[in-house]
Amino acid sequence: MSWSKETLPAGQTVRGLLEDVRWEREADYWGGVAAKVNDKGTVSWAGGARDSGHKVYEALNNPASEVGRQIRGLPYQRQNV
Repeated sequence: MSWSKETLPAGQTVRGLLEDVRWEREADYWGGVAAKVNDKGTVSWAGGARDSGHKVYEALNNPASEVGRQIRGLPYQRQNV
């Protein structure tokens, strides 16, 4: 992305980076990243950009990170959220 100082790895495209992301609004993928999970197991999107912006960036930009694996539906170490 033009505003990022980091370049994508050779051969990587933005489309390729995002194609395996699970975009469903479900706690399994987005809980603790872009949403909070309530006691009933549903997600709340009430937080603002400052609350989740960096986590979302990390998850989208780094597929190998824990949050990157989580939003792609891959095995990851669940953190307390």
